[in-house]
Amino acid sequence: MASNNYKMNMRNIAIALLKVVFAFIISQLLIHFWHTEFYKPIVTYGNKRILPVHLMTLYICVFTTAQLIKIVKNCLWDYYLPKRKNIKLSSLLIGIINFSVYLATIFLCCRIIFDLNVSSALAATGAFGVVLGFGLQKMFLDLFVGISIDMDKSFRMGEWISLNSDGAQIYGEIIQMNWRVVSIKTVENLTHYIPNSVFSQKIVTNLSRPTPESEFELFFCVPFNFNENKVIKAITHGLDAVGCTGIITDYKCRISKTSIDGVLYKVKYFLNPAKCGPGKARHLIYSRVFRFLRAAGITLSNTDQQTYITKLEPVTFRPEHETADYISKIDLFQTLTEEQVNGIAAGTTVRNFNKGDVICKQGDDGRSLFIVRDGCLKVFITNDAGAQQQVAVLIPEDFFGEMSLLTGDKRSATIIAESQIILYEIEADALASLFASNEKFPQILSKIITERNATNNALAKTPEEEVAQVSKLKELEMRIKNFSKKLLGIKG
Repeated sequence: MASNNYKMNMRNIAIALLKVVFAFIISQLLIHFWHTEFYKPIVTYGNKRILPVHLMTLYICVFTTAQLIKIVKNCLWDYYLPKRKNIKLSSLLIGIINFSVYLATIFLCCRIIFDLNVSSALAATGAFGVVLGFGLQKMFLDLFVGISIDMDKSFRMGEWISLNSDGAQIYGEIIQMNWRVVSIKTVENLTHYIPNSVFSQKIVTNLSRPTPESEFELFFCVPFNFNENKVIKAITHGLDAVGCTGIITDYKCRISKTSIDGVLYKVKYFLNPAKCGPGKARHLIYSRVFRFLRAAGITLSNTDQQTYITKLEPVTFRPEHETADYISKIDLFQTLTEEQVNGIAAGTTVRNFNKGDVICKQGDDGRSLFIVRDGCLKVFITNDAGAQQQVAVLIPEDFFGEMSLLTGDKRSATIIAESQIILYEIEADALASLFASNEKFPQILSKIITERNATNNALAKTPEEEVAQVSKLKELEMRIKNFSKKLLGIKG
């Protein structure tokens, strides 16, 4: 990529030089063949005359200046400073430099070619500028504020900032700083254009300094009756599930304060906004932490004091029916009756694993499904190079091994415990009665699995992909039916 940019810059420089040479040659040829016409006065005032050759010379000077500015842009602004010195100037500063060069060229041409009094012209320009300034105060205010922002170097293009605009928090990357506005592109691919005068009045946080990662905070309010160590452990497990993906780093949870509503737990974490937007990271943390809190039977306080605290519906676990209650919340089994769920729960085994334990290996035989009750697991597959590649993280309410359970396939991934783990293991035999009593059960399961895969893989975006999804659903349904017949044959 760098080599291509270098070649493009060199080509642009060569083209600019050729344009200058070509323009000079054409001008000389025109003057040579129409010498008499080029020296006839166009305008005469006093003892001064404006000749066509003067206008030709002025054009050549301005044209050459324009090409030299392009050469400087390709050599200095686009290559040397950003590539060699890691300095990226804003378009505002570059525009001011280019304008100054053009202005100097025009005044020099007027003085040398036309023998005009430059001081008088400057005085007239100044007077005109004062009159114009009264009419364009807002524009000039934006201009000079933009210059001060650029000279201050508090923000540069490519850096991520946070600012409050009319009560809304905006996170985004500075993509442009020009004469009038600062352009900010958010992670939602929206561009905000903020006038320089307005931007200077906001409290702006530079998220890219002193390091690309910035610190963020979240809060959870939990009633007093829950053990604080248990709450911190559940929240930390949720943070671990997000941290495994590399989105957040250096995270921790601690008690912030207490109130009549309960205990307020503060979560602090570091995030690089250029890799993941703060809003998306906040959503991931909330969703993962909520799962671990539900798995631990912990509810949040119902309070209006903190607007960022979400109320969860109370979850009541009855010890004698805890397994059945938990299984009924899993997508695969939500359509089953209470009696059918109790039948599956009766054949479910509770399995405990320590951190680092291998739950299953890719390619192994398997005829069981696992539901994550507590803890965090990593999912690995073997890529084409033969190396282990992490592809997912599993947390409470997730399940895996459904294809082995329903079709008898070999394990498609290697699952390793990232913490202490509690799993519910359901053997294929536990579903035999369902296959025998409910002919639509394979169809229901195949539809749930296909929709789940479509969501994970962003399928069904085009008509062709929708047809492919229907085909996969029918194929999966047939495989489940065939396996269920085989299973019933074994049972019979």
